[in-house]
Amino acid sequence: MSLISLVKKNNIDGVRDFLSENKLENEINLQNEYGNNALMFASSYNHIEIVKLLLENEAINANLPDYDGDTALIEASWNGHIEIVVLLLKVETINVNLQNNYGRTALICVSEFGNIEIVKLLLEHETINVNLQDHDRDTALIIASKNEHIEIVILLLEVKTINVNLQNDYGKTALMYASNNNNIEIIKLLLEHETIDVNLENGYNETALIFASYKNHIEIIKLLLEHESINVNLQNDYEETALILASKNHYIKVVKLLLAKGATTIPVNSNYSDDIKKVLTNWKTYLPKWNRFKTFRYYPKEFNEIAMLWLLICKRKNFVSKDIKLLMIEYFAESWKLN
Repeated sequence: MSLISLVKKNNIDGVRDFLSENKLENEINLQNEYGNNALMFASSYNHIEIVKLLLENEAINANLPDYDGDTALIEASWNGHIEIVVLLLKVETINVNLQNNYGRTALICVSEFGNIEIVKLLLEHETINVNLQDHDRDTALIIASKNEHIEIVILLLEVKTINVNLQNDYGKTALMYASNNNNIEIIKLLLEHETIDVNLENGYNETALIFASYKNHIEIIKLLLEHESINVNLQNDYEETALILASKNHYIKVVKLLLAKGATTIPVNSNYSDDIKKVLTNWKTYLPKWNRFKTFRYYPKEFNEIAMLWLLICKRKNFVSKDIKLLMIEYFAESWKLN
């Protein structure tokens, strides 16, 4: 009977006899058609005594991957087998940073499934690299934040080498996911990190503040606005700021918070401030000109800021609430001293 068959049946005596008779490395590390070997099966099936026997053999290769790139450590971590992980981490030659065919390490896997004890064990290993990214460029921190595993986020942030600003293929950071998920505790933890960049933009130029403003996450917005580096006027690919999105969705509380922090519908480098001032002072005369446009998306791009302002002050009941219209008029009037 093969070693793999003995392991699958948890035949401890049979494995012991096999190992005493076969000292060759290729026998002990023999892989099946899927690349799995005896150690991988024992680790996956949580056969602790067999894992001990295999690791005592000098010929064993604890880092051998299967055809998906998974190692015994990844298998044990993935399945939550704490005792097996402890045994594997004691092997001098163990490589805790090996990545499978999807770029995932043992740490990334357990950060997704939320096994705190295994995360602790992996982080205690002196060679652990917490910043490795999988094929989607997700890190353990991004995965933990995305899946709202607060305890794991805490553990990862305690690592001195952690990079909290890494972005995945979508340009999203751990902070963006926490903002989008309305996870106040994770937001607080991330904002306390000295290297956090609150203004990073994803592939659509969306920031953590834009995510929170779009979803009306009041407490998240308050926390972000308290950060000394926050830029409230960044725009997404559709030239929408947090303020514009909040205005569109009638989020009066969000609008007030953003305005108090200096938010404006006018881009920082806008050349249209004079035109907007003109609209503010004579806006009633402009209504016939713009009434033919049915929705915001059809406004001429060069008049984007003016069009947005018009939407905020005209009588379109289904677009912007009266409270927000009045608030914006008051804000711009005060801003430019137009009474």
